[in-house]
Amino acid sequence: MIRNTNNLPQYPVSPNSGGGLVLPNQYMVINMEKCIPNSQGQQQTVPVAGVFATLDGRTPNNNDIGTRIVYEYDPQQSVHIITGVQPITPQVGSVPTPWVTTNFPCGGGVTTPRSIIAVKCPMGPGLPYPYNFLARINGQSPNQSHIGQTIIDVRNNDEYKVTAVTNLAPPPGMPVTMFNTTNNPCVQQQNMAREIYLEGCPNEGVDFGTGTPAPTQGPHTAFARINGQTPTNADIGKIIIPPNQYGGSSPSDRVKVLGIAPPHTVTGPVIDYVTSQVPCIIPIPGCTDPQAINYNPQATSDDGSCQYAPPPNPTTPRYISLKECPILPTAPIVNGWGVIDGITPNPSHIGQTIVSYVGGTARLFKVMGLPVLPPNAVVPTLPIAYTTTNSPCPTLQNPSIQGCTDPQAINFNPQATLDNGTCQYAPRPNPITPRPMDMMQDSDTSEAMSDIVKGRGLSDERMKRYKQLRG
Repeated sequence: MIRNTNNLPQYPVSPNSGGGLVLPNQYMVINMEKCIPNSQGQQQTVPVAGVFATLDGRTPNNNDIGTRIVYEYDPQQSVHIITGVQPITPQVGSVPTPWVTTNFPCGGGVTTPRSIIAVKCPMGPGLPYPYNFLARINGQSPNQSHIGQTIIDVRNNDEYKVTAVTNLAPPPGMPVTMFNTTNNPCVQQQNMAREIYLEGCPNEGVDFGTGTPAPTQGPHTAFARINGQTPTNADIGKIIIPPNQYGGSSPSDRVKVLGIAPPHTVTGPVIDYVTSQVPCIIPIPGCTDPQAINYNPQATSDDGSCQYAPPPNPTTPRYISLKECPILPTAPIVNGWGVIDGITPNPSHIGQTIVSYVGGTARLFKVMGLPVLPPNAVVPTLPIAYTTTNSPCPTLQNPSIQGCTDPQAINFNPQATLDNGTCQYAPRPNPITPRPMDMMQDSDTSEAMSDIVKGRGLSDERMKRYKQLRG
């Protein structure tokens, strides 16, 4: 009896294949009976619920009625016989379960799968990559006679060559793969494509659309041939060049071979590379921005070290604390209002010597600070334009002492360093001291007095006579 039901939970969805290939708008339920082996090896079946399914990766049809099948992920590989197919509109989110055809007998018991080692056909040069399967071949347990034979996976028609049959216990949960033998030869092919691991040469990429540098290609893979041959381990470390859009090579997109992937089915476009004899340029770290103050024209890799000049300050005048040069210790601080070198005074100006030209006279000042305007300060109308200068602005350690600096003066001050015009001098003495007039008695005395008044002095004779009169 054929049962039509959609009891999907009886057969869980495949964790890997997602149910296989199902043609659009053609969904089928397989009605079946399960084979039950008996002690006499005779066929015995019992009806089971139908399932929403694929068969060998396709949609089942009426031609499959009577075919023996097994659920792909059933570790016991229980054999079922299709008794009918029926179209179905699946529920939203439902996924078909994968089933495969089998040569297992229905009623004679299920043969035990064994571990085999096989390489995929066609084989490339070098050491073929081995695959391990828990398998049945032609519905039977694999044996030593299968070594060297070509077998075909009934799920996807991939061909393999058996290299060993072992008694190794498979990993827990490993599915059974069913193979059939085939007469197709598994030849060694010299120019098959292979997946390779690559990394771009630094700073060599070019954007074909704009001609500008493109980012360096990071680690990636590609299905490739190198110089028309299958890539091998001998190609690891080589620099290779892909073709460009015009059919030639593209040196700006050179890549380095990092490794060779194990052989497997090509699932993408194949790139025909050619080898390059020029090694990748070793990147030189540094600042690569010409606008930076530490630009390094030799650098090929920007390391984020670029430094830039600060933007110019605005030209708003402000108060400046100043001392006029040369600076005396007791010199007062004066405030200026203006700009320095055409920009707003800022902390970098403190300590610098600046010059102003007001009224045609140059005056030197030293910047002492930048005071903050009081809230109600009256701002001068016209700012002063100061200019920085390399002229020195000395600070005098000892203040000037004003006084008389002439040692001949009666008020000479030996500590004075600045003459202030106050020097005073003693009067000059006369060479002859006159005597009182009442002491003169005669003509000699009169003559002597006359000589004294005239400043001639007395002769020896007159002096003798003068003394006698005075006697």
